[in-house]
Amino acid sequence: MYLDTTEKYFPAPIKSQLDNTVPSASGGPSPLTLDNLGDLNNLGGRDVSLNSRDDFTKYPAWLNGVKPDSSGKVAGDPSSALIYHDFNNGTGYAYYMYFYPFNYGNNVWILGRPAGNHVGDWEHNAIKFVNGVPESIWYSQHSGGQAFTYNAVEKSGKRPIAYSAFGSHANYAKAGSHDHTIAGHNLPFSLLLTDKTSKGPRWDPAANAYQYSYDGSNFAAYDGVSPTSWLNFQGTWGDKQLPNSDKRQKTFLGIAETALFTGGPTGPAAKNLNRPWICDSKSCPIYTATRAR
Repeated sequence: MYLDTTEKYFPAPIKSQLDNTVPSASGGPSPLTLDNLGDLNNLGGRDVSLNSRDDFTKYPAWLNGVKPDSSGKVAGDPSSALIYHDFNNGTGYAYYMYFYPFNYGNNVWILGRPAGNHVGDWEHNAIKFVNGVPESIWYSQHSGGQAFTYNAVEKSGKRPIAYSAFGSHANYAKAGSHDHTIAGHNLPFSLLLTDKTSKGPRWDPAANAYQYSYDGSNFAAYDGVSPTSWLNFQGTWGDKQLPNSDKRQKTFLGIAETALFTGGPTGPAAKNLNRPWICDSKSCPIYTATRAR
């Protein structure tokens, strides 16, 4: 993974989010850990959010994450998770889950500011294997993404390369500008919402990651000791969207999509890990080249 040269919001240990937030629902386990986070599902499921202890609109330092070192490793506890789902029919899917404590939204020129800032950020790549051979790869991008054949994408040795967009951390198969005003279509020109990627700091998510198998219902740690409860947490990894009545919020004519601060994301449990196709939906082209994408 290459982060953008101007990136300010880096990955961070997944555990650190629990150190800097409190659940919106009371009565849950205390202290809250990755070993019991899934217990919050009993208190409201998707309605439960992890709320910042600090005023996140003032951008406290913990939102900056941890910049990878010269070897590409993010120090501390794991900041990513590798999950392998074997369908036992010759196909398997490897999911690379990436965690960032903050998402800085795209700057919208018509607003003169960003839209879509939120606490917590989960992105992922997925690689489909057929009889042990990588066939295709998915790059998550906001509410959608793109798929390519394995042979089409840039690599380091045999490992596919992804480019994480400045602030939003959407994953792309090449460096450059990517307009995503229309979800799943990276236009060759800037229309309204544009991500920027470049070959900045190198991050090797596999250098410090939890590793799991998944059978469609349950997660199992390959090392037998890594926490699994957090993978099942259905709530959001950041504060809910500030209402328009909050003086810290900004919108254009009250339109939700133009909000300065939006709600936090859901985690791995909501990434459709049971899908028997590379895309996050059935209808998705699989590109054979990365040019103009």
